[in-house]
Amino acid sequence: MGVTRPQPLGHGCPRAHKRTGRVLWLWVALWPLFTIEVAHSQVWLGLGYDGVSQAYFLSVADTSFLTPDSVLELKRTASAINEAQASLRTRVGRAAAWDQTTSYSSTYWQHRTTLSAYSARNRSAWGGLEYRLNIKKPHEETEASPYSDYLFQELHGRLQKQFSSIGMGLRGVVETVRYPHAQDFSYDYNQFRGEWKVSRGTDPVRYQEVSVTYKRRIVPDSARVSYRDLGANFGLGWGMGSWRADAVLELSDRRYDSPESANDYGLARLRTNWNDDGIQARWPGLLEVETYKYHSATSLLADFARVDLRQRRAFPLSGGWSPFVEPGVELVSSAVDEDYYEPRLVTGTELFRLDGWWAQADVGAGHRTYPNGDLAGFTDYWRFTTNVFVDGPITRSLALTVMYTQDWEWHTETADDMSVLLLSAGLRYRL
Repeated sequence: MGVTRPQPLGHGCPRAHKRTGRVLWLWVALWPLFTIEVAHSQVWLGLGYDGVSQAYFLSVADTSFLTPDSVLELKRTASAINEAQASLRTRVGRAAAWDQTTSYSSTYWQHRTTLSAYSARNRSAWGGLEYRLNIKKPHEETEASPYSDYLFQELHGRLQKQFSSIGMGLRGVVETVRYPHAQDFSYDYNQFRGEWKVSRGTDPVRYQEVSVTYKRRIVPDSARVSYRDLGANFGLGWGMGSWRADAVLELSDRRYDSPESANDYGLARLRTNWNDDGIQARWPGLLEVETYKYHSATSLLADFARVDLRQRRAFPLSGGWSPFVEPGVELVSSAVDEDYYEPRLVTGTELFRLDGWWAQADVGAGHRTYPNGDLAGFTDYWRFTTNVFVDGPITRSLALTVMYTQDWEWHTETADDMSVLLLSAGLRYRL
């Protein structure tokens, strides 16, 4: 079975929320250039349900010791996770929270102070500093896991200076994570991310940006996942009337500390999107082109290039409804005969209301074809998707969230068929 690589997200979906809590702002009298958010208190009562069901096949397995009936059973495996739980959450601003559910108890504390300053005589220069601390610890040691037992610290620093139409900025982030119960995919690490950016805005070019980025991750227990990443980004935004277009070119080169690592790679990615809100039928679109070049390519980490193109046609109606149809195509070229192309069509409707309700429902169909499938062990298939997302307030204090998504793959070889179902629902009551 081939390597599954990350796929791009679709178009963003706006959300609107009502906040019923109170926010208290304290202005420091000694230097009026600083603001500190003190408290935002909330109490939530919730009832939630999560379920995951999937049917899949195993492409590689040692069957030398199995009977033919056992091999047949191994090819078709089904699993399901159903978890219904009630929860009580209390929160005081971003400072502290306590969660109690039917399956676990945990405490949570985070301190976040934002400090910003500017010159009283020249407000074109400013800086900021922000610190975050997140500690999560289960009450019972037997419930400890990498997701419920960790310490996370993050420090953000920013400097910005405006020279007429040219802006220059410097940003740095230091991050540390500690897991008392570290595992292969939850290891302690220290990380630094830095960026230097120069931007300029003119008409009709809304902005021009050039930035240089550097990332350094150090994992004390393993040099195989410690790396340095040097990159550059070039951004361009264009606008005229109601038309908007954005393009970002990302270049990066990542090198791991271990000399035996085969994961070193170079990346080039171009992402463009466009939209016209001036006509009744909006036309947002997306084009993404990316290529990975591994310095020591293997059969599992092979060079590849991908193109993803989508064009949406929306028909806004009264009441916040907006039906849409979105054709698209994805093409992949790989060095190990994993090439494929997949035309697809998605249709659905979106609801966005000022009272806080947002919903989207869509169905999609596509056909993936592998020209070299016989060589790589892949079979062509039809892919069908269904998605439903709902979020909004039922009353001033009660809110509903529902997410349902299902994905089917119908292959020419029925033994390769696969389906995945995800259902999540929750009610939140805010005192």
